[in-house]
Formats: sequence, structure tokens, C-alpha cells
Amino acid sequence: MLKMQQKPFEPACFFAEGKVSTAGKEIPYKVISEDNVLTDETGTPKGSVFTYSYFRTDVTDKEAEERPVLFAFNGGPGSSALWLHWGLLSPQKIEFENPTDPQQNGPYTLVNNDRCLLDTCDIVVMDPVTCGYGVLIDPAAAPEFFGIDQDAAAMALVIEKWLTKYKRMNSPKYIMGESYGTQRAAVLANALMGGPTFPNRTCTGIAVDGIILMGTVLTADSSLNPMAEGSMENSVLNLPTLAATRYYHQPVSGITLEAFIEESYTFAADTYLRALYLGNRLPEAEMTACIEKLSYFTGVPKSWFLANGIRLTVSEFPKIYGETSLGKVVGLYDGRYTMDLYHGLQIPDPVADDGAMGKYTAYYAGIMNGEGRELLGIDLDRAYKAINFDTNMKWDYKAVRSPFISLQEALRRNPKLRVLVANGIYDLCTPMGNARYSFAHMAQEEGQVIIKDYPSGHMAYVGDVSYEMLTKDLHEFIEK
Repeated sequence: MLKMQQKPFEPACFFAEGKVSTAGKEIPYKVISEDNVLTDETGTPKGSVFTYSYFRTDVTDKEAEERPVLFAFNGGPGSSALWLHWGLLSPQKIEFENPTDPQQNGPYTLVNNDRCLLDTCDIVVMDPVTCGYGVLIDPAAAPEFFGIDQDAAAMALVIEKWLTKYKRMNSPKYIMGESYGTQRAAVLANALMGGPTFPNRTCTGIAVDGIILMGTVLTADSSLNPMAEGSMENSVLNLPTLAATRYYHQPVSGITLEAFIEESYTFAADTYLRALYLGNRLPEAEMTACIEKLSYFTGVPKSWFLANGIRLTVSEFPKIYGETSLGKVVGLYDGRYTMDLYHGLQIPDPVADDGAMGKYTAYYAGIMNGEGRELLGIDLDRAYKAINFDTNMKWDYKAVRSPFISLQEALRRNPKLRVLVANGIYDLCTPMGNARYSFAHMAQEEGQVIIKDYPSGHMAYVGDVSYEMLTKDLHEFIEK
């Protein structure tokens, strides 16, 4: 695979200052963007995690040392933190004039983030090795980073060093992960605590105060992939998201969106689950009634279910529903988005041709490589990789503990640990039903886990209403 020639790796560090107007106040801040180099036992550099650290500067040293700090990353696992960085966390953020039909061509500009979390906490945005400005310095060291446990070990080392370097061990510590980042966040809680069976095999003793999971891929059954096709469980768990998407494009008279979603949950858990379990043993009258309801909730014609059976996967739904009801393809990452139908024998790319990712990615990348880079004071001869799909393909998903079990252990170990689960109701990539199901099967103390649904997609901060709801909940979660 060809690459542009770049200078040999040298650790970089950049400094910038600014102000953000939020919560009725103008808050000054500084941001440090830097490499965090990881080495082997001999001190030979192997990889670098790149961080963007935002510090509020109108506080005393004592106040700073006790301010909450939020560590945030996206998923992939080969994704940079581009999306969370410029869509939610930065003092200047992306704001689309039309969130579901965003401008794709330049100019790309930022606006003041008037609900920025800097009034409540300092923020550290993290690009893992090979993602964004993160670098795999020694290609032979890839197996030491590309895996559930390996990745958590590397990120834990960076966080530990950051807390020591910036004198923040007394700060309340929060972790935010999106998509695969929810698995990373869950395993990180154990990696930061440390133990002989945890990723770094050292006793670190760093306790986490809160974990924020956005677009969760945690599953109660380690063999149950939220994106697995055709399983009975996923067919049931995914239905409410199909229903929400159908309602967005074709509202049903006489019932609110919220009531429609709850009705779909009830149907899925009762009638639909039984029909899937019995299959062709289900009495004909009951099957007919089930198909009637499936068509009602999904907007897909009854004829499709009669011809293809009653399983409808999340990867099939965007094209089948879009083609039969809208004349468009619905976005997997956000069901509110649509794109023209594929033509002829075209094999669509799962990202570039997705109705959502194919539309908003150019703006995010344009910001990072333009105005965002200037605001951060970054002058770096290094390509910014929004998503590194090669990393995805090489990932080792085997782990000593599943991320689900890791989080359950962390909750058991620390009753004061709280988890906020943020779901986009139009997220067909990581449907909200999986989160509700998974946490219903996780051992926890009352009040430890809070589940919230937002009128958005995989990135719950896209759209003004959802963004305001989410940032309100984030402020309350961190301030509590």
C-alpha cells in the first residue's frame, strides 16, 4: 500500500490558548497536543498515542489538581477521536446548518461550543496508535497494540503517565468511549486498577469515577456480536431501532415516537421472540398477525416478509426499507440520513457509501486538517488518519475477560463507579435494544448504571436537540 513520504518519527508537542463562551461565562483555556511514546523494556520506541489536553486556566493550582478530568476516544478500533473531538468536546465545534443533509464541500468552519464541558472538567482527547496522529513507530510491534487487552494496556499507560505528569491523581477521573471505544473503556477500568490477570500485569491502583458509553457494543453474551446477522436475539433487540427509523421518515398517526418505540419493545419481547423461536411451527394465523405488525413497525411491505421470512437484519433494512418506501438508501450509522439508491452491479462501500458516514465525514476531516489544526497550533509533517481500516482488519478480539465482564467486575469492585449509557435511537450500527438488554443482565448496584436515549444516530451529538439533551446529561453526570 502506497504512502506519502514523511520524515522519520520525532515526538511532537504543540501549545495553544483560547477562550470559549459557555454557561454564560467566558472561560480561558490552554490546549497541549502531544505524542505519548510507548517503548519496550530497553527504551526503544514502539508506538505513540497522540493526545489533545484542554485545561481551564482561570483556576488556582489547587483547584486544578482536583478538577474532574475526562479521557475520551472513539472506536473502530482503528478510528481517531475526530468525531468526539470536533462534534462534542472541543471549545469550538462543528455545527451543521442541516444536520441530516450536511455540507460536504468546503469551506469548513467551526462555531463556539456554548455547551462545552470545560466549565465542569478538563478534557483529554486520545488518538490511539495508528489512528489520527497516533503512530506505530515499529511495524513489528503491531501485535503489542492491536488487540482488546493490548490496546487497553497501552491506553492505561498513557493515562497513568498523564495523571502523574500533570499532577491530577486527586482529580475525579472519567472515561468516554464511543462504538468500539465502549469496549476499550470497559477494559480500561480494569487495566487502570491493575492486577496479575489484567492487561499490564501490574498493580496500578487508579480508580475511575465514571464511564460514559456512547453507541455501546458491549454484550451480555460474549458470543453475541451486536452486528451479527440473523441471530434470534439480535432480530429482537434491533427491532426498536428499525421502528424509530421508520417513524422518522413516515410518522404514524395517533401515536408519539416514544410510545411507538415502547410498543415495538413490547412486541419484540413477546410476540416476535415467540415467532422466531417457533419458526414454521407457529400457527398460520399468528404468523399472519406477526407479519402485519412487523410491516407496521418497520415500514417494509408484508410481501417481503412473506417471501423472505420474518428475520430482517440491520444491514438489510437500510436498502430494503429505503428502496420499498423512500426510493433512497437509509444510513446505517444514522437512520435519519438517506442517499440515492445503488445502481446496477455496484458493490457499496460500508463507510463511504453509507447515508450518514458518506455525508458528514468530509466536514470532520476538513476541520481537522484545516481550521482545527490551526486552532491547536499543530505544525506536523504527518498524515491525519480519520479511520485506519488496516488496523481494524488486524485486530485481535481475544481477551482474558470480555469487555462486558470487565465492566461488571469494575462495578462490583467500586460501588461508587457510575456508568452513563448514551444511545442514539436512529443508530442502526449499535442499536439501543442491545444496550437495554445487556445492562439488564449485568450485576450492578441501584443507580450505578444510567441509560439514556437521544434523537440521533451513532454519534448522539449530531443534531441540536440531541446535542443539548446529551450535554445537559453529561454535565449532570460529571458534576454529581
